[in-house]
Amino acid sequence: MQTALEPVESKPVSELKTSDRKTKSGLAPNSETLSSAIDDTLREFLGVERRDKLYHDLRSEYDVTREELPYRSETLYQVLEADLGVIGAKTLGTTIAQKFYAKLGLSFHRHDSYTLDDYVEAVKT
Repeated sequence: MQTALEPVESKPVSELKTSDRKTKSGLAPNSETLSSAIDDTLREFLGVERRDKLYHDLRSEYDVTREELPYRSETLYQVLEADLGVIGAKTLGTTIAQKFYAKLGLSFHRHDSYTLDDYVEAVKT
């Protein structure tokens, strides 16, 4: 996947202190549950082969592993936007949030202006 995006500089999650492992909203997500929601959504929308290529590209071009995606959702969004456009990236972000809420047993209310980080932050408040 060729993109015009610059790689995002950051440390791998394994090198961060626990207190630093947060989304841009400043809240640490339930990473296992969110990771599962991300994986399920990408598999359902893109298929296994394309999902795996996306993971490979994220790792090789942005140094983001599958396990880091709950903490690096902004990078995931940038890559999806470059590949699928704004509407495609927004649709996948909303679907990831819906799955995340369902896995937590919460009701989901769509907000047109929300990003995935906003939905994750709403769970914490």
